[in-house]
Amino acid sequence: MNYINDNSHVYFELDVSDPSDDLFHVTVYPPQLNNGNNIYNFVSTAPGTYSNLNIGRFVKSFEAFDKDGNKLNSEKISTNKWQIDSPQNVYKIVYSMEDTFDADYTEDIIWPMCGSGIEENYILMNTFCVFGYFEGLQTFPTKLKIDYPDEWEAATALNIKDGYYYTTTYDQLADSPFLIGEITSKIVKVGDINVGIHVYSDADFLNAESITERANDILTAAGKFVGISPVDRYKFIMALFDQSTGQRNKIGPIGALEHSYSSLYAMYSNENTANILSNFMAHEFFHIITPLNLHSEIIETYNFAEPVPSQHLWLYEGVTEWSSHIMQLRGGLIDLKEYLSRQQQKLNTNANFFDQNYSLVQLALDAYNEKGAQEYQNIYQKAAVIACLLDLRLLDLSGGKKGLREVLVELTKKYGKSKPISEKNFFDDFAKYTFPEIKDFFDNYVKDSKPLPLKEYFAKIGINYIEKKKANDGTSAFGMFTTPTDNGKRNIFKFTGDYSEAGLKIGDIILKINGEELTPQNYFPIVGELLKKEAGTKYEMTIHRNNEEITLTVPLFEKHSYNAFEEMENPTPEQLKMRNIWLQNLPL
Repeated sequence: MNYINDNSHVYFELDVSDPSDDLFHVTVYPPQLNNGNNIYNFVSTAPGTYSNLNIGRFVKSFEAFDKDGNKLNSEKISTNKWQIDSPQNVYKIVYSMEDTFDADYTEDIIWPMCGSGIEENYILMNTFCVFGYFEGLQTFPTKLKIDYPDEWEAATALNIKDGYYYTTTYDQLADSPFLIGEITSKIVKVGDINVGIHVYSDADFLNAESITERANDILTAAGKFVGISPVDRYKFIMALFDQSTGQRNKIGPIGALEHSYSSLYAMYSNENTANILSNFMAHEFFHIITPLNLHSEIIETYNFAEPVPSQHLWLYEGVTEWSSHIMQLRGGLIDLKEYLSRQQQKLNTNANFFDQNYSLVQLALDAYNEKGAQEYQNIYQKAAVIACLLDLRLLDLSGGKKGLREVLVELTKKYGKSKPISEKNFFDDFAKYTFPEIKDFFDNYVKDSKPLPLKEYFAKIGINYIEKKKANDGTSAFGMFTTPTDNGKRNIFKFTGDYSEAGLKIGDIILKINGEELTPQNYFPIVGELLKKEAGTKYEMTIHRNNEEITLTVPLFEKHSYNAFEEMENPTPEQLKMRNIWLQNLPL
């Protein structure tokens, strides 16, 4: 192609016309460069991933040329940076790179929804995994053309004109994933928003039509919960692959990644996905409120070169997770008992698997280091419950006039996509906008990790919080939490029963129960049969500790339920009134 750049865009051409070679082939035609643009950057991280990506490690070749086709000197100076000599003479950059699905690497593993995949019948592409940017030109407009097989279709939130996708900045390009291939599509209306559902699936029963049918009620509930139309369009982009694809590509945790006008899903094409997909869609759709319209300056102009954490992860992910459940309750898709059960599950997960002295702000600031990575999933557990409590607190202080949903919509109108909240001052600004007491709430439960006021706040709506009670379901308790080892045994990492007399210790590896060798297949059946016996029943457990094999006699324990919620038998009229208000989307 004889392309002449008019200096109005950074122009990208992507050639994936032959997916069998398993590479992205990219040509970049820049505007006139100068010495300040002599670095071509691939991203080290990207919005919403909260992880180290280091996309430069997937580059297979990289060359720069002048307008006469002469090669210019270029040098890889770090994992993600290529330095180009004589940048003013650059006519085009040509490079190829692997997709992240099946690349051979062992550190900083990229989850599939945060990566890119080239398969026989489709391509899933987070654009930040393929396209980079010139130093100093991150805010420069871009133009993109993609060459793919004729029988394939492309789905993205970007608008196309005359075969080209245009963006105002690199950030917008990086925020716009693609699904290209043998896909099915369905367009529906959610309020005033045109919503597209675009699906590649290895299972015939999961397609755009069937997923839309399954998700219709939750999308309706989401539209009513959001209450406004902060975007004109939104795309659900889904690659649903079979187990063999996951095994071949060594795909780890599955899930979804939010973008401003879309969300990208990389999940298995099975019945379990069909059952949980609507919950994922509810969560991701609410991201049109935050972080799209409520975000700090750290998100506004993103630092792709070096991870910079935002302390407001509680807002971006915790509040969004809260919204995905409360919208189902208020939309009549789940009842109060189910909603409270989900809060109980989140509290138990928080208590059993995460550091109780680790605040949400500290979790956010540590998101890119090892400790933060270990604790990160608690943003969907503890932070979501804290958002529930914040909602109750706002309703109480306002006399039932507005809760968290209503405040978020008001703040969306106050700030919006192009006016960031203050990274430093937003806690104070939120309190000033609402009530002074909210500052104490943030200080105690978001900035600090003080015990949550569950009993006090839920009592306002006539619901009892019970920290611990006897289960009475005819089974006993194992009294410990374990994780699988590489050889199929179980590592003890937490006790909920008193094993001091039995002699068990944290870190012991369970080898056998009652003489039966543990395998990945038999562990849960063995424990399940064991728990049918009465509390106090003794059994033998063989463990490995300090290069020794030890057999101990250990007990079963009385089973308790933790962090339970129950409706009060005789709530007051005021409690019932507040509960009825809480169960509604209030007028905006």
